[in-house]
Amino acid sequence: MTCRFDEVIDFSHSHLLKWEYPSPYLPHPTSRPPLPLWIADMDFRCPDEVQQALHDAINQGVLGYTRASETLFDAIIQWQWHHHGWRIHEDWIVQSPGVVNSLSMIVQTFTQPGEGVLIQPPVYGPFYHSVTMNDRQVVTAPLTETASGYTLDLDAFEQAITPTTRLFFLCNPHNPTGHVWSRDELLAMGNICRRHGVMVVSDEIHQDLIINPAKRHQPFAGINDEFADHSITCTSPSKTFNLAGLHTSNLFIPNKTIRDALKRTYARCSLYIPNMLGLTACEAAYRHGGPWLSALLDYLRDNRALLQANLGPDSPVRLFDADALYLGWLDFRESGIAPADLPATLLNQAGLWLDDGAKFGAAYAGFARINFACRRTLLHSALAKLADMFTARGKTGGLV
Repeated sequence: MTCRFDEVIDFSHSHLLKWEYPSPYLPHPTSRPPLPLWIADMDFRCPDEVQQALHDAINQGVLGYTRASETLFDAIIQWQWHHHGWRIHEDWIVQSPGVVNSLSMIVQTFTQPGEGVLIQPPVYGPFYHSVTMNDRQVVTAPLTETASGYTLDLDAFEQAITPTTRLFFLCNPHNPTGHVWSRDELLAMGNICRRHGVMVVSDEIHQDLIINPAKRHQPFAGINDEFADHSITCTSPSKTFNLAGLHTSNLFIPNKTIRDALKRTYARCSLYIPNMLGLTACEAAYRHGGPWLSALLDYLRDNRALLQANLGPDSPVRLFDADALYLGWLDFRESGIAPADLPATLLNQAGLWLDDGAKFGAAYAGFARINFACRRTLLHSALAKLADMFTARGKTGGLV
């Protein structure tokens, strides 16, 4: 196993969304390419074993229709058990091109136009889009901001549920805050949802990226049989192993009635033949990627520590505590930059492309999400650019 997290890679001709410039995704025009620390892709090569498996498949020269194999299912099952203590069964597994795609399909299958889907802002932007683009209603139960992070207000959570709320999109772990839900928190939310007849859809795509060694991911459906029977769990190797471009995810649906209903929706959309190379990469990652992941988590912990050391208590930028993700949630509200101007200011005065906090809910303009899954020298450069911007603006305190 070779881990080259400090490697300098030339992305200039890669057409990767994160690095492409000019880019249709750039929120404001810039005179030169910004440093991209936005979309949740890592800058690291995927594990050698995954690359070799892909080379072997391509060298065979035949890239025809395929299906998920027994060995792939076994790799998925073993990964969930050894890494998360949850025994899943082969017949629970439903292949999907991606978690975001699955969210829309789930909305179409289990709700009617005008009905509600509960979410917990600030939260991953596609949680909103998969609801509104399908003519359903977003129902919000915002997390409560504290001095160090965010907490769950169970009373507000239950009060937010309307008579027409049908689904709860749970982000587990939570993106962008990096909160790792405890078993007690999940149990409480699950019990409330059961009381109100709300099905839980748990997005666990970041399940492997717990950077606090004292924490452990708890699969929602792994808590008890009742939760398993009334939920859908969405996973993918894409965030863990940097495979997003291969469009492969695995849903775990213990309830056959729910599973068959969702499969019918996929069939109506002709989404029943998986990506051959995605399946190949998924199996190799889950079978051989454990040591690489351990090294990655060590590197990410050090990168997060670098952020914490530079964004101290007197900094004009506040970094929220987090136990998971390679993403940091930043609060610029005390920086002197108007919330509406923050994305353009970061781009044009610091040369930094971060994710605008408003993507995670309109109330979070003035926040930004930073992706620190990059080589450390690049993160040093980003912090230096941020410090230089605040120096030029007459704010020097707290930025190292």
